[in-house]
Amino acid sequence: MKQQYAEWITNLDGDQSGKCQIRSRQMRLAFPELTVVRGVVRVRGPFGTLHTTPHWWCEDELVMVVDPTATQFIEVIGYNTLSRDLADIIGKCANCGEYFTGPSIICSQTCRTELMEYLK
Repeated sequence: MKQQYAEWITNLDGDQSGKCQIRSRQMRLAFPELTVVRGVVRVRGPFGTLHTTPHWWCEDELVMVVDPTATQFIEVIGYNTLSRDLADIIGKCANCGEYFTGPSIICSQTCRTELMEYLK
């Protein structure tokens, strides 16, 4: 990572948890050669468990990751960019686990019915 990027990241104040989108966009404004990327990051949690979470970061001209909020994670295993057709995904369905778009935690009426039956 270029020294100027590292210095910019070091000068960020406070906990960076949940600030990946705004910090990536701010970094892009400071360094126009960077590209803001949306995808998922594979991380190791506090008890050694691995999980994948939605995330934003920057990439340089060589497609090297420049993540202004990587300090929110104990250990980053890897980054995966979402294709444009998946970039508007909101989350995973609480019933079937499929990714979906929409203002709910359930992807469809069928999944809602199944989940409600399960929870009875």
